[in-house]
Amino acid sequence: MTREKKQNLRVLYLLLAGLIFMSSCAPKLTFRVIKPAEMEIEGIEMISVGSFIDELGQEVSLPEGVGPISKVEGDITAFPANTQAADILRAYILSGLSDGRRFQILNTTPGSTAFSGVIPNDSKIGVLQAKVRYFNQTDFKTDEKFYVLLVTKNNVSLGEKALIMGLKSTALKMAEDRGKGFMVPTPAVEMAAAMEVQIAFVRKSDQSDIIPPQSFKVYYAKKWGGNQKTSGLAKQIKSSIDKVGLQKDAGIFSQLESLAEKGELIFSDPEESKSKGYLLKQNGKVPLVPLDIKMILAKKIASDFVRKISPYSVEANLSIASGDSNAETLLKGNAYEEAINRLEGLKKPLDSSDLYNLALAYEAIGEYHQALRYYQEGQRKTGDDEFKQGVKRVGR
Repeated sequence: MTREKKQNLRVLYLLLAGLIFMSSCAPKLTFRVIKPAEMEIEGIEMISVGSFIDELGQEVSLPEGVGPISKVEGDITAFPANTQAADILRAYILSGLSDGRRFQILNTTPGSTAFSGVIPNDSKIGVLQAKVRYFNQTDFKTDEKFYVLLVTKNNVSLGEKALIMGLKSTALKMAEDRGKGFMVPTPAVEMAAAMEVQIAFVRKSDQSDIIPPQSFKVYYAKKWGGNQKTSGLAKQIKSSIDKVGLQKDAGIFSQLESLAEKGELIFSDPEESKSKGYLLKQNGKVPLVPLDIKMILAKKIASDFVRKISPYSVEANLSIASGDSNAETLLKGNAYEEAINRLEGLKKPLDSSDLYNLALAYEAIGEYHQALRYYQEGQRKTGDDEFKQGVKRVGR
């Protein structure tokens, strides 16, 4: 056997040993927990899409806390809506409502219908209407100057070298004053975006508000390349967006699908995963395209609105207790209802591990009343922290 083959086998053995060690640890359950809508929606069974209007030319409100702005030539001090975004926002809202399965969707565009036969009762239909303002601007800069330091043994002392190597601002200023460097042109791309949406949800029969009108605002500002200390945005606006904006998102791929869904598709259908770009490496140094940013902002607003009127899901990562082996296997496979049937059929009273797994399974399918019942029972019997945390999660 060649040395290379022996090394490969050694690596394989190490990997197998690592997998065995990991499998011996307490299994984790990652699932989508269904949460109830944040607002009470009574008497509405169906949703119809009304007008989604782009208010081009109207200004998007500046971030909260931005006071009077001193105009500096070249700075962006306002966000006049200049790009259409209503259609993509509508698509994301409908997608979220479909996932929630709370309402029947009658149409996906204004004027169209998706039903036949008996005409629905207008008093049970909610109509969605929205006014959308979206600002987007991309600046490509090819002449931005960035200071580059030259350090030589003869011209810079040891102390100055230490400061420079540490990238201290005082050292940079000192070197610049002494002429120990030069300016070079550095390409840069800076993108700024802002979206403001007013959404109305009214009863079709009389146009009365089902919930109060909802207002949402999101912002994005990021710069690739060049001097990161400079920006085309007014200083106050840039500072505010740095605190509340969505610029930390890696890209649209991370917004569209979870990592688990991507991985599953890569193994089940490699060709489709390639076509969707899941095998591409997302590099944070590569600027996004304007459509990416529009989709990120639209999806954020759609998600925030949908959870107000419809059940929504959030990811939870919880440990499975070491109880009935069949129930454990079902939980690991996300077969929550089957796990419930298995655990409910066991001899009573259940031990603490099976009781916890039963509560966990009910929580996973959104049956919070039942989950709370079993978490509370376990808390009374054992006082364990796992049951206390369960009560805190599902108790209302």
